[in-house]
Amino acid sequence: MSGADVAGVPEFIEGKKLLRALGDVARLTIVRILAGNGEMNVSDLVEALNKAGIVISQPLLSWHLSHLKRSGIVRVRPAGRVKFYSLNRERIDWCLQFLSDLIAPSAGERSGSMLQENPDAQIRLQVRR
Repeated sequence: MSGADVAGVPEFIEGKKLLRALGDVARLTIVRILAGNGEMNVSDLVEALNKAGIVISQPLLSWHLSHLKRSGIVRVRPAGRVKFYSLNRERIDWCLQFLSDLIAPSAGERSGSMLQENPDAQIRLQVRR
């Protein structure tokens, strides 16, 4: 199957969105920090990133967080004037499953595959093979 054949499959579109959001060292580091610390505000994240060797301003961090938020990787909880950020574990799990299914010998044959859970996507893949 060529890349053009799978371009319209919803799982591939969502996977692309997630991988693009993770395609930056600063954003990967943010995800790792949030994974180890739970919920954090921007000031705490700036400090943690500086300790990790990534010097970043609050406006730039907010820009990176907006990418992660749009992709669903990060959740935001406002508390007055402060916003607290945390990982969306369900979205991370979906991404891991997507990558697992992507490299499976035959997508759709593995139990628990997203393609089995979405029969429409499976039918489109079979038709295009």
